[in-house]
Amino acid sequence: MIPIIQTLGDQTVSDMLRRAQESEVRARQADAERRILMLQENWRHYVWAYIATIYKVPAVRDAVRRRVKSTYNVLQQICGRVCVAYSVPPIRELKGAPQVSQEAFARVMRESEISIKAKTWERITFASNVMLTVPRVVQTPGHGPRVVYDKILADRAEVYTDTLDPMGAPTRVVYDVKGGSDFSPDPLQTIVLDDVAWTYFDGKGRRIGRIAHNAGVCPATTWRLDDPIDDWWSSHRGQGIVDATIEVAHLAARMDWVRHSQDRKREYFAGEEIGKIPTQVAGNEGPTAIPLPPDAIRFDAFDVNTPIDNHRDHIQLYLRQAAEMLGVPAILVDFDVTGGGDSVERSVQQQSALAKLRNNHLDYYRVSEHDSAWKTALVMRGMGHPDARHMPPDLVRESFGISYPELTFVDHPREQAAVSEMRIKLGLSSTYREYRTYYPHLTFAQAREQVLEIAAEEGELNEFFIEHNIPRGADARNKTLAQLQGSIGGDASGVARQPQDQSNGGPAEPGRAAAAAAADGNPS
Repeated sequence: MIPIIQTLGDQTVSDMLRRAQESEVRARQADAERRILMLQENWRHYVWAYIATIYKVPAVRDAVRRRVKSTYNVLQQICGRVCVAYSVPPIRELKGAPQVSQEAFARVMRESEISIKAKTWERITFASNVMLTVPRVVQTPGHGPRVVYDKILADRAEVYTDTLDPMGAPTRVVYDVKGGSDFSPDPLQTIVLDDVAWTYFDGKGRRIGRIAHNAGVCPATTWRLDDPIDDWWSSHRGQGIVDATIEVAHLAARMDWVRHSQDRKREYFAGEEIGKIPTQVAGNEGPTAIPLPPDAIRFDAFDVNTPIDNHRDHIQLYLRQAAEMLGVPAILVDFDVTGGGDSVERSVQQQSALAKLRNNHLDYYRVSEHDSAWKTALVMRGMGHPDARHMPPDLVRESFGISYPELTFVDHPREQAAVSEMRIKLGLSSTYREYRTYYPHLTFAQAREQVLEIAAEEGELNEFFIEHNIPRGADARNKTLAQLQGSIGGDASGVARQPQDQSNGGPAEPGRAAAAAAADGNPS
């Protein structure tokens, strides 16, 4: 426990840090740390510890542990399938706000790189249940002030809420960060974030700095996918996925060990007196050399290959159970972990299940996005961002809107183009609006301007092609006029055929008189 004497508001910092060091808090943070490390592919030591509790024979325990791989990552596999809300960036805008405010907001969203960061936020939120983001204005050399977003993860933070709303928004947050390189004298720092500033403390609890944001509220935005009941962090939600990730990695390692130890059609040698052959070891790494005379050796070859079907079924069972515990339809994780492909029909069913799950996630993300936009405006005003004058917090709070693209947009660019074209034909959208789905960082006016610019360029090209009698299609430009006419029914020489429907059909027409005579029984 670190003795700290500085005070912060009506509560001492020592009390806050003391709470962050309590065993219950540390246990919750340790559990969250496992999930974060699984997303970072740094969790093999958890499987090793689990295997050590199962196997009592040291040789077997060591053999299985040597074959543990981080590729069987259930948590990451499920995240990859269900975290699709931000696969294509949504459109964030200030609806009905003045044009200058819309342009300022678009600049801030672009400079903060939120379209990239939100993809990570979504995965962390799903994996650890809760995460926090905080806007900050930093001075970038050569570019001036810009907005960035800090992540506060559940494995290194504790929150304080209003006594009248214990499950509500945080009023203060205490969290740890790395202060520079590992070689720095004091790499770990503790930060207390409240409604006025960030206050920094070193590893000994001494105050080393303070940066004011003057937002008037704690600027931390909470991201979650479920309402808490009696635990603000929803600590135990999704524990099944963590257990399944570790167990599946163990099963995969055991499967690998079993098959490796068999060495299909292993050669077995035996003599008349087994006790005199100490070098023949069961479960050896390879064929055994036995110093026996030829007449005392019997050779047998056995196929002791054990199929992996039972292991695979066991692994698939853990996947389904872990997914269902989080409300994820089992069909979304019913895939071949050995690399086999899914059928088209199953993919369609998975798409339908994913759409329902995604819509439930979006309800929570919209609330967080709205809160983040408002607090971003508050921090920008408090820290003197130049665009703050065009983005009053009240205006942002009232006019902020976010539109997520259709789920089909995450499948393939062809699907996105086909859906955009059909929406325009049905009158559900316009070329301007669809253009923004490809470039969500633009305002509507900017998208309209660029679409009209593209249309003007295309019109200029069309006039040039018509004036010089050049085919419009790229493939057609490489063909001669004769080849083009031949492809639509003309002769290779370039002389068009006479269409039959332009004749009068009279019997005197060449070719028809002979046909009529033949019909009357008088061949010519």
